[in-house]
Amino acid sequence: MPETKTVALLTDFGTSDSYVAEMEAVMLSICRNLHFVTITHDLKPGDVKQAAFLLWRSYRFFPEGTIFLCVVDPGVGSERKILLANSGRYKFVAPDNGLLSLVMCEIDCETREITNPTYAINPESATFQGRDIMAPAAAYLASGVEPSQFGPVVSEICRLDFAKPIMTDAGVEGEIISIDSFGNAITNISFIDIGDLAKGKKMSALLRESILFDSIEKTYSSVDSGELVAYIGSSGLLELAVNGGNFANKFNIDVGEKVLVSHHVK
Repeated sequence: MPETKTVALLTDFGTSDSYVAEMEAVMLSICRNLHFVTITHDLKPGDVKQAAFLLWRSYRFFPEGTIFLCVVDPGVGSERKILLANSGRYKFVAPDNGLLSLVMCEIDCETREITNPTYAINPESATFQGRDIMAPAAAYLASGVEPSQFGPVVSEICRLDFAKPIMTDAGVEGEIISIDSFGNAITNISFIDIGDLAKGKKMSALLRESILFDSIEKTYSSVDSGELVAYIGSSGLLELAVNGGNFANKFNIDVGEKVLVSHHVK
């Protein structure tokens, strides 16, 4: 019996329309031995930065051979390329709009532009290239077609500018890069950044010069229900939350807000 291949799906299509089902139907029509895993379909429409972040935090946990089909594509039908990135362990099919930025900072990939019409159901598609070009490419990859058959190697791809933490005399300055469905605010400050600064000393976090986290804890339950808590989350990044509550809603927090971690916060 042929080996089952895993296809991980990341889109902003939601689940109230038939778009995801149409892509899966196309893939199954080409290769029946597929196992679909949803990363998410509930991204804010066109939010390529959030897509890049969620792909980055999740891809490493998938088994070798997984094909990632990522369709967050506000530039659909434009001159932007459609990419096939192959690391050997994983393959990624995505628009060339920066969605692969964070992943490709961590792993080396041979990247090709998908141009071969043989592996599309409608190569002239202009409004649903996720179904007509990207999904077929993922399915043909799963069925054993070599990446070299899809199109030429490209040397440059679009890369988004993601802010990095800055070490200052005051401490580590970072920012909120994502807010999860629980309202927890995820920053770009890693446990390594904090460890380099702390050196055994108690740390504090400050947001908006008024929202103070007295210490960096290990888990939510380190504080009482309803209290503020800062901790290193499962992605290895500093998160800000309310134990049992929705931090983002409580304080009207949004992506991009600055965060300071230091020894002493006034």
